[in-house]
Amino acid sequence: TLSLLLIACISSVYYEKVSGANSQLRILTVATETNDALAAFLASAKLRGLPTPEPLGLGSDWLGGDVSRGAGGGQKILLMRRALADVPDDQLVLFSDAYDAVFLAGQAAIRSAFEASGAGVLISAERFCWPDQSLADKYPKPPAGRKTAYLNSGGYMGKAGELRRLLNYAPITDSDDDQLFLTRAFLNPDLRQRHRMALDYDCSVFQTLNGALSEVSLRWDDSGLGYLRNTVTGSSPALLHGNGPIKAEFWRLTNYLGRGWSDSLGCQHCPPMPPPTVAQLLQRQSELPYLTVGVLLTDPAPFPDLLLARLAEQTYPKQRIHLRIDLGPGASARNVHLAVRDFIDNPVHEYASIVLNNASDNLAFSPVSARQILLVNEYDSDFIFFVEPISQLTGRDALTQLVAVNRSIVAPLLVLPGKLWSNFWGALNADGYYARSDDYLDIVSDARRGLWNVPYVSAAYLINRRAAQILLKAGAFDSKRLAASGVDYDIDFASIARSKNVFMHVLNTLPFGHLTDNSNTTRLHASNDLWEIWANPVDWEHKYMHPDYWRFASDDAQLGDFEQPCPDVFWLPLVTPSFCHDLVAVMESFGRWSDGTNTDPRLEGGYENVPTRDIHMRQVGWEAHWLHFLVKYMHPIQLKLFQGYSDKPWARMNFVVRYHPEEQKELRPHHDASDYTVNLALNQVGEDFEGGGCRFPRYNCSVIAPRLGWAFVHPGRITHLHEGLEVTKGVRYIFVTFVNP
Repeated sequence: TLSLLLIACISSVYYEKVSGANSQLRILTVATETNDALAAFLASAKLRGLPTPEPLGLGSDWLGGDVSRGAGGGQKILLMRRALADVPDDQLVLFSDAYDAVFLAGQAAIRSAFEASGAGVLISAERFCWPDQSLADKYPKPPAGRKTAYLNSGGYMGKAGELRRLLNYAPITDSDDDQLFLTRAFLNPDLRQRHRMALDYDCSVFQTLNGALSEVSLRWDDSGLGYLRNTVTGSSPALLHGNGPIKAEFWRLTNYLGRGWSDSLGCQHCPPMPPPTVAQLLQRQSELPYLTVGVLLTDPAPFPDLLLARLAEQTYPKQRIHLRIDLGPGASARNVHLAVRDFIDNPVHEYASIVLNNASDNLAFSPVSARQILLVNEYDSDFIFFVEPISQLTGRDALTQLVAVNRSIVAPLLVLPGKLWSNFWGALNADGYYARSDDYLDIVSDARRGLWNVPYVSAAYLINRRAAQILLKAGAFDSKRLAASGVDYDIDFASIARSKNVFMHVLNTLPFGHLTDNSNTTRLHASNDLWEIWANPVDWEHKYMHPDYWRFASDDAQLGDFEQPCPDVFWLPLVTPSFCHDLVAVMESFGRWSDGTNTDPRLEGGYENVPTRDIHMRQVGWEAHWLHFLVKYMHPIQLKLFQGYSDKPWARMNFVVRYHPEEQKELRPHHDASDYTVNLALNQVGEDFEGGGCRFPRYNCSVIAPRLGWAFVHPGRITHLHEGLEVTKGVRYIFVTFVNP
């Protein structure tokens, strides 16, 4: 429907005969289909005040071959012949390719440059002799210092009569090569002289980019309009052509051209700030587009519960969202299933619909097929949002902003904290894989904020309905084809998007979130996220560190800020209930509790003087993680509680104790083999157990209401003899560590 409407509009505007129009430049191009590249070309003409370019062949089949891979394009010559047939001889006409070109100047500059050239037909020039290298020696020598010595058929201009006669000098078929056709005419001295053919060696009108990237420099005029200066010729080209295999760099440059990004104005086409409030969105909810959000938990990744919770916090109204969660075999860990179940069972999530697709219920399931199903768009939503398991959308306005920019494909910028790894590529190498663009570091560090046309996005991105249909038809996420090719589905997806001129953008106008590192994510434990303390510290802290911990660890905190239930016994908010729950789950899943006797083969001497029923951290493979925790999180607290004692904390005895009325219900008075002890409550008195606590006889003082996720910290030797009070009902869990024994 969109294509037919555009064709109708073009027909009514472009081919209307207007009296006296010969003084107006007429711009012709060839475009058999509408796409983002054509839209960018037309928009650049409009921005520069040029007449609207006329796309020839729109809606017809392309018969000119695959010019991205080899020779072809003769159809363009045939379409130009027909278009010029009834154009007055003195009409000035400019032809340009449509899918890799943008205008950088207006009509006056183009006319002036053409007239100054003295040519009857001025043709674009490039640095490579294509498609027949053997013809290179037959070219006339270019002026001294000029490197663009060869004809490029992607741009030429002249009076209509001259162009008509030139383009009819010899027969040509749709599949013949248009550049070779014009090259042969140019290399024929008689034809070159008869039509006064000249190559634009100075790039005064036409600037080809392939091989010349280092010769152009970005500039901005006083109004913020971006343009290029050719540093070799000193010209400011009117038309930039991303010819050949330099499309990614060409489109990267367009981020700064026209009303793109500038040093003084920043992003000139980004959504307005600040974003609309939740109240404003709800007020106009019925006008908002529908979204299908696909959460693709198809591969192992940490913190699925945070991913889902943050998605639920998005400001975009849930009643306009169809939610689909794909749970693949790669994400079969217990914590992933629990996170999904808890999320779906939560009654506050009032989505338009929720569907769970579990791989265990679908034999045909695969990570690729799950993505293809999303492209099918069964709800006919206006947009489809893909969320990979490594994405964490901490910015609540992410969906709202992505919808507001309304691009074919747009991704929120997500960067791995502390790294340069992100969910987009700024450039491509010769093999079509990652290369770092000149502006990549500025974008990932938010030194430049804007909307960026890029050659690859992943992890999380929004696709509009039209783009989804194009990509699906082109074979995106086709399982059989991908299996045969061996190409990763995300790289293949981006390649198809580029080939179909479906633009991919990345948006970083706001902090939208970050990536997680799943390179070493384990599925071996009952609570795998505990093991992410090194790889993903940002999310680990968010999930597991008590929110009040940071106040006590700050430089401003003093000894007097710590509550002391007993002398030199300090309360410390240390971890969250999630930490407590997950650690208990790990221990109970492991299940090999000691028997509470003095004989303990886990110890070097095989004897425990004050035994408990416990499991050591090293038994479950978490000792090194906890020692890291002590240094990173306990050491700053230690410096405040025990002034002058600056040794880095270390511990050999790190264990979870289980008290139960029918197992071990209490612990006799004893000293700890430590400089200080951290005693952390892992479950809740009054809910999970009754009784319990810790008594310090020297001070006749007891801690009888341990707080979930809080630790009490006390000296271990001499002064703080203590005992574990009786648990009368339920099960009590504590985590004990003897620091610096």
